[in-house]
Amino acid sequence: MDNKPTIRKWTDIRGLAVVALDTGLKAGTVDDFYFETESNVLRGLRVKTGLSGYKALPTNVISAIGRDTITAANQEMVIEESPSA
Repeated sequence: MDNKPTIRKWTDIRGLAVVALDTGLKAGTVDDFYFETESNVLRGLRVKTGLSGYKALPTNVISAIGRDTITAANQEMVIEESPSA
């Protein structure tokens, strides 16, 4: 098994479905990201949730980034966007 870290380009991640593992339901689609310039840290992904607009998926709750999906434990992990984001 290859244990090398995999580097993904933004163009590969943008547009991926965000799926809740507990239900298998799609929570939305990756649209953008939150990047903290002071510390050079990626804080989360901006998720387009259809008619209800946008939400945030913090990086610390991402279970996996696969070829076609990004998964989180449940839909509650996709949170309301912070006004300061």
